[in-house]
Amino acid sequence: MASQAKRDVIIAIDFGTTYSGFGYVFPNASEKHIYVFQKWGRGQGISYSKTPTALLLTEKGDLYRFGHAAVETYGKQAMSQKDCNKLLYFEKFKLLLHSQKVSFSSFLHMNFSGIYVTGQN
Repeated sequence: MASQAKRDVIIAIDFGTTYSGFGYVFPNASEKHIYVFQKWGRGQGISYSKTPTALLLTEKGDLYRFGHAAVETYGKQAMSQKDCNKLLYFEKFKLLLHSQKVSFSSFLHMNFSGIYVTGQN
């Protein structure tokens, strides 16, 4: 079996309160070779280096959509009132993490539709 070469990479994640993004660079690369992901929102016909820090979860707590896709999907379903009570929309949740150490299972969320839900493991 031929050995596979390993490559180091430095990854930066900007997990922001309102927007998030990421980039990467290989060690010893020049500044010209810093790559920032610029394709958030492709499914919506736009291209940005950041995406909204928004989550859309199923009623079981599984990730359904993130970013632009979460905002768009929840907005469409809220307008049509189709299944919007079965999906949980979260935005600006990072603010709750700032001042205290919290476990996901103990935190109280308020989703966009105003329904309070507790975290699940």
